[in-house]
Amino acid sequence: MRRIIFTLLSFCLALLCMAQTDVESRMSRIRADSRYRWGEARSASYDEAKEAAREDLMHKLKTVLVSESSLVNDEFSNTTTSLTVATIENLEELMTQSGKDYVVMVYVSEADLRRAEEERKEMIADFVKQGISQEEQLNISEALKYYTWALRLLSTYQDKVNVKTPAGEKDAKTWLSSHIPGVLSNISISIPNEQISESPDDYDRYLVNIEATYDGRPVSMLDIGYFNGERMVSPVHCKSGRGVLPFHRLEGMNEVSIRLLYDFAQDGRNYSPTVASVYPKGYKRMNFDERASLRVPLKMKKDKMVKAESVPEVPAPRQSKSEAEAAQEDAAPIIKEPRKTIERPFSEKAQAYIDMMKRVEQAIRKRDTQSVRDCFTDEGFRLFQLMMGSGSVTVTKANPSYTVEESGNYIVGKSIPVAIKSSKHVSNEKIVFRFDPETGKIKSVAYALTQRAENDIFREASWGLDSRYALLQFMEDYQTAYALKRLDYIESIFSDNAIIITGTLSPKVRKRFYGPGEVSGLSLGNKVTYKKHTKDSYIARLKEDFRKNSFIQLIFEDTYISKVSNIEGLVNNDVIWIELNQCYKSSLYSDRGYLALQINMRPKGSEINVRTWTPYFIPIENLKKSFPIGY
Repeated sequence: MRRIIFTLLSFCLALLCMAQTDVESRMSRIRADSRYRWGEARSASYDEAKEAAREDLMHKLKTVLVSESSLVNDEFSNTTTSLTVATIENLEELMTQSGKDYVVMVYVSEADLRRAEEERKEMIADFVKQGISQEEQLNISEALKYYTWALRLLSTYQDKVNVKTPAGEKDAKTWLSSHIPGVLSNISISIPNEQISESPDDYDRYLVNIEATYDGRPVSMLDIGYFNGERMVSPVHCKSGRGVLPFHRLEGMNEVSIRLLYDFAQDGRNYSPTVASVYPKGYKRMNFDERASLRVPLKMKKDKMVKAESVPEVPAPRQSKSEAEAAQEDAAPIIKEPRKTIERPFSEKAQAYIDMMKRVEQAIRKRDTQSVRDCFTDEGFRLFQLMMGSGSVTVTKANPSYTVEESGNYIVGKSIPVAIKSSKHVSNEKIVFRFDPETGKIKSVAYALTQRAENDIFREASWGLDSRYALLQFMEDYQTAYALKRLDYIESIFSDNAIIITGTLSPKVRKRFYGPGEVSGLSLGNKVTYKKHTKDSYIARLKEDFRKNSFIQLIFEDTYISKVSNIEGLVNNDVIWIELNQCYKSSLYSDRGYLALQINMRPKGSEINVRTWTPYFIPIENLKKSFPIGY
């Protein structure tokens, strides 16, 4: 037995020696091979040896590692940089031992270095393209995010990067350094002339309404922070040009300090290691805070807010005429003209419905839902109570504007603007009402889509009004069901054999990004790992999400619609695809991507056949080929 044990130990030692000899041989070959760049170090600590080897490689590459991306006078400092070793995805490692020391070598091929540089250049151009696309659609928070990521990445790329802009091809660094402050300067925050909402039972008892515009137009999305008298509160999401700011007290306040958010570090760290590398621990914000800081006058008279717009005063640097003209061109806002929409059919019996909505408005203000029980059907009142119980609900406008649209079987009343406060989260919504044509009562309520998403459904196209209202109601109910955690409703709208696909990002492998109308796509983002669910497994997962999160909010934009068949109309068992840019926010997690649904549109009980999510746009024609249900 002793002889066997001795033989086994000897064999293991021999294998270990052979392995070490093989590693040392490979190290020697790499040192002598001009196709590789390498760094090497030794230490009694493996971690220390590995870190020192990486530093040695950086030194040999003559790379200046940017540990703090900063702007000086709206320009990057003249530090010349290349790629940081920390973000080279194909960096490899060899390790052996010499006595009690660890010997570590890290190395990368010249080909991988060049490839990584090219990918970073491509990513910069992609971010600028995405930023322009989002700015065109007035999604200012997303535009600023992509622009700042691109500008930070330029600090780690030593060559010039040219990008396409509406004004022609430009040097990316020069254009972004002028355009980002231009975007910030074109944002205006105002406080409308209306009552401050007050909820004495809440700690933050006052809700102040703000309006946000970009170059005079209501923003689709904008993230801000503000000082509430005690601390900075961030982020606050403005949607469709409106936002709500909670305050504990307003006595003695004559202005509201607001900061426009433009540097999205945590989103960048989650996006990819490449973007994360420009947000190291202790990073400095870019020097745009002067333009991003607004002081909005607040004058109170008998609980009224007096409208006053904020215009930050920023000293302009001295420039020659040609420089000034170029900077002005680079800073100009980029806004796409909205799609033309069809005319809405207004109800001839509007006043009776408006009077009913006004009663509901007063009931919400007085927190007395039972006083309007007679305005609702049984199901409508159940949904209304569920909505009122989802948080502290407050009407945010003194005199809401009401309209009523009627088409066939659809009578839609718009709308009551409300703020829903759940814990520390405040969402800004508009309640829409659906009336029963036979009884005239409210048969259901929902939160309205963004104006942009609704306009996409009512854009000029050759399909009927009833089809549009059917789709609008379905998407409003879908969005609202997540906010109210209506698991029963979500379960009812998925067919039993529904294909349900969710996705998660892998930080290692890149994926192609498809812009609307593009086939080849751009290399933006990372590979997505998809998981296919049955209806039961998806509902079980959703039930757990509802349990864990104190709130969930879906916001839809950029809507694309396509019929599976060529039959006019969408309500008579027609199958359609709808793809939307979805912003998902919850107390534990947030993301943005594209939600695609294949829906069997039925007059009663429409069902989802396919549900997919991706972080990038996929042409609907590709979805039709991948999921040929309904043909």
